Amino acid sequence: RIESFIQEVFDTIDAFKASGRGGDAVHGLHFAGLQVGLVEDMRISFDEFPLLVGLTCAVVFTLLGIMLSSVFVVVRLTLTVILPLAAVFGFSVLVYQDGILDWTGLAQFKSSDLGFFFYVPILTFTITTALALDYDVLVVSRVKEHRFAGYSIRPSILRAMWEVNST
Repeated sequence: RIESFIQEVFDTIDAFKASGRGGDAVHGLHFAGLQVGLVEDMRISFDEFPLLVGLTCAVVFTLLGIMLSSVFVVVRLTLTVILPLAAVFGFSVLVYQDGILDWTGLAQFKSSDLGFFFYVPILTFTITTALALDYDVLVVSRVKEHRFAGYSIRPSILRAMWEVNST
């Protein structure tokens, strides 16, 4: 995995510094190129991704709860968006890094020492959360419109689902 290689690079630099040959700074040792940028992006992403996910979900779910006048929206979105995504990411690690489906012999389920590209969780979280929230806001807004028009809850839900899914 690239993480172990990167850790070896940092350990080497730290050992060089500790040996006294490098002093407080590593002199004459320069890293450059696309890989260095990717490594730095990866380190920052791994460090900040959990915080960004938590803050994004807290802010967006709270704003949706306020907009839709419902405390339950926050709980429902957590159960229907965050938990399934966490399960998918966890299962992906089990399949593509730990190899729990290697026994099938299918190339699609073959594990790799490299895992998957580090941007995959970031991009999939962003895209799937946006799509789920967009659909959710559309459906709940339609249900709310029908409720204000005088329909009871069940017909409001049925009409909203029919309208949203028929387009």
